[in-house]
Amino acid sequence: QDVNRVLQSLPSAVGGADDSWNSFLVRGGADDENVFLIDDIEINNLSHWGTESGSSGTVSVLHLDFVRDLDFYAGGFPCRFPPRLSSIVDLKFREGSKIDRKWQFDLNMAGTGIFMEGPIVREKSSYMLNARVSYLGLLEPLLDLGGVPHYQNGQIKLVFDLTSKDKLICNILAGNETVTFESGEKRELASSGRLVIGGVQWRKHITGGMNKLLLSGIYHKTKAFECLVDTLHIFDYRSLHRRLQLKDDLTLFFRDNDLLTVGAVVERTHRDSRYVRNAIYTWARSDSLYEYTAHAPESSEAIVVLPIPHDTITPDNTVGYRLGGYVGYTFHQGRLKVNVGLRDDYFTLLKKHGPSPRTGISYELGTQGTGSLSGALMYQFPTYLDAGDFSDKHADYELQRNYQAVIGYERQFSDVVIGGIESFYKYYDREPSYTFDTDSARVLIEVMPDNYGTKKAYGIEFHLRKKRRDHFFYELAYTFYSVRRQYTNGAWYNDHNNLRNTATMIVGSNFHKNHGVSVRCDLSEGRPYTPIDEEASADSFRTVYDLSVGPYKQRRDPRIKLSLRYNSTGYYRWGNITGYVEIQNLLNQKDVVNEYFSAGDGLSETNVVRYLSRGIFIVGGVTVDL
Repeated sequence: QDVNRVLQSLPSAVGGADDSWNSFLVRGGADDENVFLIDDIEINNLSHWGTESGSSGTVSVLHLDFVRDLDFYAGGFPCRFPPRLSSIVDLKFREGSKIDRKWQFDLNMAGTGIFMEGPIVREKSSYMLNARVSYLGLLEPLLDLGGVPHYQNGQIKLVFDLTSKDKLICNILAGNETVTFESGEKRELASSGRLVIGGVQWRKHITGGMNKLLLSGIYHKTKAFECLVDTLHIFDYRSLHRRLQLKDDLTLFFRDNDLLTVGAVVERTHRDSRYVRNAIYTWARSDSLYEYTAHAPESSEAIVVLPIPHDTITPDNTVGYRLGGYVGYTFHQGRLKVNVGLRDDYFTLLKKHGPSPRTGISYELGTQGTGSLSGALMYQFPTYLDAGDFSDKHADYELQRNYQAVIGYERQFSDVVIGGIESFYKYYDREPSYTFDTDSARVLIEVMPDNYGTKKAYGIEFHLRKKRRDHFFYELAYTFYSVRRQYTNGAWYNDHNNLRNTATMIVGSNFHKNHGVSVRCDLSEGRPYTPIDEEASADSFRTVYDLSVGPYKQRRDPRIKLSLRYNSTGYYRWGNITGYVEIQNLLNQKDVVNEYFSAGDGLSETNVVRYLSRGIFIVGGVTVDL
C-alpha cells in the first residue's frame, strides 16, 4: 500500500479532493508542513510526481515490507524532530534476515516487483532489496488516454554488525518517472522526475545510552514543459534540488527511566532551476510553479503575487545552509511523565533563527487510562519562497511559525481494544495575506515581509481500534475541526480545506484462516467553495467568482466513499500465494475537484466546466512468497 494513503485513515489527517493524488493535510496545515523520517533520514516527499517541498504525489516509491514501525506525530513532537509546522512521519525499517533467504514477487495495479532479503555474512550482516516497474506502458495502445505514466522505483537496506556494540546501516531509495500527453498534432505536455535518497548511519551503544551519527543526501530532479506548434515553448520548467546532511544524536539514560537527548545537524541545500515561459500564452497560478495557457480558461479562485522577476527566462542557482541543535529531557516520577526540550535552527538564506520550545506532560490514571497535555512553538522555512530567486532581499522575510497546544486522553479497554480523544489548537501568524481584489473578482494572495496574514485551526478528534488478533477487527475515527483565515479586511473566512466533519470506519473479518474481507467508509462534509458568476464570466470571457458574500461560503455535497476488499492466502510447502481484489468508491460518487468558466465556440455555448474525482475503481494484485 501507499504510506500516504494509510495516513489518510488517521483522525488527524485528511486527503485532498482528488483521489488520484495521495496528499494528506494534518490539522489544518498545508501539504508542505509534513516531513518523513526513514531510519532518521529526513525526506520531504516519498512520491512519484511530487515536488521537493511538498509531501504528496501520485504513488509512493516506498515498499511497506521494509517498515517495522510507523509513528505519526500530529503536534507537540519532541525536540529531536526537524522543524515542521504540522506533522512528523517516523518510519523505522526492520533488518533483513541474517539466517534465511526469502523471496517475494508481486503483481498489482501499481506494477510488478520483486523483494529479497537474507544474510550477507550469516548472523553478522543482512540485506533487503526491492525493485518495481509499472507496466501501464504496455497497455497504452489500448487505453486511448493520450498518455500514460511510466515509473520505476527501488530500495535497499544493508546492516552490518561491526561489534557487539557497533552497527553500520546503509539505506538507498530511488524513483524515476515520466509521462507525456498529446492533444492534437500541435500540442504536447510532458513531465518527468528522478529521486534518489541515501544515508549511512553508525549506531554505537555506550554505557548508559546510544549515539547515532548519520550522513545522508537527497537528489531530486523535476522537469515539465508544454509545447505548441512543434518547438514553441509555452513553458519549460526544470528544477534540481540536492541536499547533504550530517546529524549526530546522543541519548543517555538516567535513573532507569529518565532520558537526556542532545543532538546537532548541519545541512547544505543546493537549488538549481531554470524557468522559461512565453508571456503571450501563459499566466501564473497560485498553487503551482507551472504556467497555464491563456487560451484555456483560468481554473484558480485566487491569483498570487510573489517576489519573483517576470522575465522570459528566470534562472536560479542557490546554496543555503541549516545549522541546528537541540536538547531534551524526559522525566519520570511514578505515574507522571514530563518531556521538555528546546530546538534552534539557523537558516543562512534568511539569516534567521527558529527557537522552538516544546513540552509535554502525561499522567497515568491506572486502569482509567492516560491523560496528556503538550504545547510548542514551531518554525519552518517558508516553502513559498521556492518560487523565486534567492537574493539578499530575502533576509527581510521571516520563518513560518505557529503556536500549538494539544490535550488528550487515551484508554486501553482490553488487550486488543484501545480508544482516545484529543483536542488541538494551532495559530499561524506568518502566513501570506489574503485580500479581495474587486477588479479581478478574485482573492489576491500577497507574500510580503511587512504584511503577514494569520490562520487558525482547532478541533477535536476521536478514535477507537480493535487489533487484528482474532476473526473480527475494526477502526473508527472521527474529527470535527475548523480552519479559518483572516483577510486584510479583518474578517475571518473558511480555508478551502475546511471540511469540518470527517469520519473513517473500517470493519473486517478473517472468517477463515485463508480468507478475509473488510469494508471501509470515508465520510466528510462537502468542501467549501466560491461559486462562479456565470453572467459576469460571459461578459468578460474569463472565470469570474461571486465574492459578494465572501470566499468559500458555500459547500459541495457531502462525500461518501465506500470500498470493499477481499483477500485470500494459499499455503504450500514451498511458500504461499496471497491475492486480493478491492472495489473502491462502490457508490460511484464523483466529487467536483475544480471548475472554471468556458466560453466554448460562442456565447450560446457558455458553461461551467467541472473536473470530477474518480468514480468506481477496481484494483487487485497477487503476491508470491518463497
